[in-house]
Amino acid sequence: MAWTLYAGTTLHTFLKDGDIIAYQEESGDTHSFHPVTHELLQLLAQGPAEHSDIVSRLNNKFELGSEDIDEQVTEVLLNLERCGIVERR
Repeated sequence: MAWTLYAGTTLHTFLKDGDIIAYQEESGDTHSFHPVTHELLQLLAQGPAEHSDIVSRLNNKFELGSEDIDEQVTEVLLNLERCGIVERR
């Protein structure tokens, strides 16, 4: 399954006191993202990506080494989907 940024979503991100804050223009919502989640969004900004590729790239970049990284990435993607930021293809 591939994931992509939701069509028409515009996120304005900035760093404040070490936190990544994103303003979602369409909804008016503000989100606080962990650096791994921000990297995931940067990855999807380049185009759709398969779930396994997302997990692999995040694991390689951050050396997460967790056995349940796949489940954690799935949970983050589902939360972002509920916020209207990403979608499945």
